[in-house]
Amino acid sequence: MKRLTLVLAMMVMVVGAPLWAADVPMEEAYWEGPEATFMPFMGRPAMTGFAMLKDGELRDGRIEVDLAATGERGYPGVLFHIAGKGEYETVYVRPHKSNLPDTAQYAPSIKGMVAWQLYAGEGYTARALLPKMQWMKLVLEIRGRWADFYIDGQHIMKMPLKHQGGGSGIALNAYPLGQAWYSNFKFTPSDNVKVEPAQVEAIADGTVLDWELSPLLDTETLNAEVYPGKSAADTWTKVKAEGPGFVNISKVHAKNKRWNTVLARATVNADRNKRVKLSLGYSDRVDVWVNGQKVFHGNDEFLSHDDTFLGIVGLNDSVYVDLKKGENEIMTMVHERFGGWAVWAHIEELSQDAVR
Repeated sequence: MKRLTLVLAMMVMVVGAPLWAADVPMEEAYWEGPEATFMPFMGRPAMTGFAMLKDGELRDGRIEVDLAATGERGYPGVLFHIAGKGEYETVYVRPHKSNLPDTAQYAPSIKGMVAWQLYAGEGYTARALLPKMQWMKLVLEIRGRWADFYIDGQHIMKMPLKHQGGGSGIALNAYPLGQAWYSNFKFTPSDNVKVEPAQVEAIADGTVLDWELSPLLDTETLNAEVYPGKSAADTWTKVKAEGPGFVNISKVHAKNKRWNTVLARATVNADRNKRVKLSLGYSDRVDVWVNGQKVFHGNDEFLSHDDTFLGIVGLNDSVYVDLKKGENEIMTMVHERFGGWAVWAHIEELSQDAVR
């Protein structure tokens, strides 16, 4: 196997000094991926498809690569912090959505689920101009729990990194073949970078924080009209909501079918009998029971509302429910296909102590 030609950088005693820099040729000897094609494109050695860097790792530092895209629907981008199959972070672009608010996207992949529907808005999606069939320079600067993304020198977004896997592999995705191409790849690991504290997202009072998850259930055999409390027997996994308030179910369960389902249950306390507004966020579909009574069904699957609907998770639905004095059970049946698996519940009328 050919070795990378390392261009040694002058080592200086300053914070963020590069260890070395590597220009990696777009040749099969330096990359691995059965679905990658290496050939000249627009006057340069280039790659289309998916390929992982054979020789080289980076936790902190700089990744640079030129991208050219046809403008067809696709999601070319850089995978970094790869820790294993389905475990990585990625920043990618949507060439078919040039100059729209979600042209660029950051998302972690956990247990094979790229959770783009859970992470949207500032720091996760951003507008960018992507000219068709022109080389654009993508730059990713990674520092601890943060990364900055640039296109042709323009700062696109500062991203709070969400994957905790500790990996350092790098890959390029330009699949489907022939819709996007990469050239001029370079990576520069750095040491002693100035690390900012990880992002701490605020969680609103009234958010249900403590949940229990069942094992995976067979979606096709479930009756969503029948209270499912006994479906999971006595096997439950305790989890906590993360900011801004959802439970990322993929941190516990990996999907193993086209559709998977889990039960997520929580207990809230009321000081008296009362009617309250239960606000809900979920992906992709949900059925909800309160104290054994079915109160809600929702479908926020990708394109389920219209041909522009993305299914981004938020407190987009609500239902008024009757609570009794004391403990009340919220039981949800959460069905997932792709894009992010989550449940989120909020009751504004209850104190934070009552919904823990």
